Amino acid sequence: MLIRKIIADYGLDEMMKRIIGKVSSLFLDLAAYSIIPENNAGQYYPDYGYNHPLFTDKMRIYSDSRVSDFITGITPDQSAGLLNSARPICDSWIIMVMIS
Repeated sequence: MLIRKIIADYGLDEMMKRIIGKVSSLFLDLAAYSIIPENNAGQYYPDYGYNHPLFTDKMRIYSDSRVSDFITGITPDQSAGLLNSARPICDSWIIMVMIS
């Protein structure tokens, strides 16, 4: 729930849709997956999906091979777009940490 709120508050879901397209929800699922479990090896993502809320439509769980194909299919332009779009968000987090 907290991760979903952070994603919504910072507009990360819309940013990802703009950069990656219709499979952006899988990217968000993988981002949440990389934060929550301690042993987040890719082959365990399907197990994670059964026990956690997902961002994909109808909470669809993808196979580990589909996840691998998705990750290898991210283009350099998409990576650069993500980094450039996320930079202002990261800068604001750094400022908040420095102030508090």
